[in-house]
Amino acid sequence: MRSEVWAVLAAALILAGSAWPLSPDESLLVQARAYLASAIYYETKGDLQNARIYLEKALRSNDRSPFLHLELARVTMKLRDLRIAEFEAKFALELDPNYAPAYTLLGRVSLLKGRLTDAMSYFNKAIKADPKAIEPRFYLASIASSIGDIATAERQYKELIKLNPLYAPFHFSLGRIYMIQERYDEAIKEMEAAIKISEGYVQPREALAEIYLRKGEIDKAVEQMEEIIRMGAPLREGLRITLARIYVERGEYEKAAKLCESILKSNPSDARIKALYGSLLVGMGEVEKAIKVLEDAVKADPKNPDAHYWLGVAYDMNGDFERAVRHLETTIKLDPNRAEPYNTLGYLMVERGVDLERAVELIKKALQLDPENGAYLDSLGWAYYKMGMIDEALKQLEKAVKLAPDVAEIREHLGEVYLKKGMREEAIKQWTEALKLDPKNEQLKRKLQAVQAKGR
Repeated sequence: MRSEVWAVLAAALILAGSAWPLSPDESLLVQARAYLASAIYYETKGDLQNARIYLEKALRSNDRSPFLHLELARVTMKLRDLRIAEFEAKFALELDPNYAPAYTLLGRVSLLKGRLTDAMSYFNKAIKADPKAIEPRFYLASIASSIGDIATAERQYKELIKLNPLYAPFHFSLGRIYMIQERYDEAIKEMEAAIKISEGYVQPREALAEIYLRKGEIDKAVEQMEEIIRMGAPLREGLRITLARIYVERGEYEKAAKLCESILKSNPSDARIKALYGSLLVGMGEVEKAIKVLEDAVKADPKNPDAHYWLGVAYDMNGDFERAVRHLETTIKLDPNRAEPYNTLGYLMVERGVDLERAVELIKKALQLDPENGAYLDSLGWAYYKMGMIDEALKQLEKAVKLAPDVAEIREHLGEVYLKKGMREEAIKQWTEALKLDPKNEQLKRKLQAVQAKGR
């Protein structure tokens, strides 16, 4: 017999000797201990059937041991013989009514049978029998959390932390309870405690990112998500998508693209990520690549409005007006309450001088959905300018500049209208401001220089 087996047997004999009082028949006691040792050996080998057989033999040698009855209950529970497991645990309690582990095991059996009320009752009895027992409190807290009994869950997790303050998952679980209650400052404290105990524990960092996102503290959320990535740990997909979108909003397209690429490696058919990735490629000016990615997204999910929208934008950038219109029209059908595609389609038509009346209808629809959007007011004003309705154009564009003073294109359009009305100085002023915002606009520089030269 190998040395490790003897070690297991010796440990079992020592454990057995401390677990029940001596039997009047000393030989039976020794025999029971030997059977227990064999049972432990077989269980360590994953042979639960033989472990059960030897525990039954041990009980025939000493049937007054609560410990042995509970061991048989535990093994039969693993074998999913819940009837015997329940019977043995209850027999253990007949022998010792204050035997907390038996109540705990009955709680676990009740859970497996789907009897939550019984399970909670048994776990409470286990805690009453042994207030320092961790396992029943943990099960009770978990059940309470799952059924929405937040007060019980909070109380039990606090007790668990008192019993074992250096176990990070207890802090994390209490933090989640605080998150449910929107007690974010307390949740942050528990998540930070979990991380302090175990720096490589990813879930509390993900939870902190969620909390900071809910609080609108985006920089702190990004810090937590980036730290998880730096650790080489997998960031939950939902948070990876959120982080990618934050990068997009910040104009950090390369970072966002890398995240999307990493997600697509593990989930290459995800149309949402393909659409987001395609939008990034559009923003980075990689139009041909964007079209390929977005076409794949549309094939993966023909009803994805983001994929159609950005494909429409990409085709327009590529000079394919007909396909651009088709995909933008599809976006509107799929998501009729989204303002952006109405404005984009309307503006494309204005730029090409195509069906200006319908273009105005589309832009007005966008403004119905988002009335204080400076870009949409600019589109409407520019449409009126193209239709020769200069006063109406002026009205819309002046309003647009107030709402979006830092957009060079709006100021450029307003300058055109001022020039059309003979308001030369106002035009020069708007174009000068536009060039501050977009100093690389060579065409606008030439226009401004030409107007200034005429006034000399």
